[in-house]
Amino acid sequence: SQILDLSNANLSHTNLREADLSYANLSHADLSYAWFLMSNLSYTDLSYANLSNATNLFSVDLTGVTWHYTICPDGTNTGESGSCV
Repeated sequence: SQILDLSNANLSHTNLREADLSYANLSHADLSYAWFLMSNLSYTDLSYANLSNATNLFSVDLTGVTWHYTICPDGTNTGESGSCV
């Protein structure tokens, strides 16, 4: 179950280094330019979230993430069933 509701949050330009956001609801959140070094986003809902220009996703635990019309760091959209990885 989700333990942190950050839906619609404006987290642009935020340093989320080593943040544990597992199971969080980040749907519709603005995460543009966020810094994710070694963060935990496992089972997080990123539906309709904006990750444009976010950095260090390569070091993040993305197990079970919900990617539904998410804007990826490179500006592409995941659509209904894609992902940013």
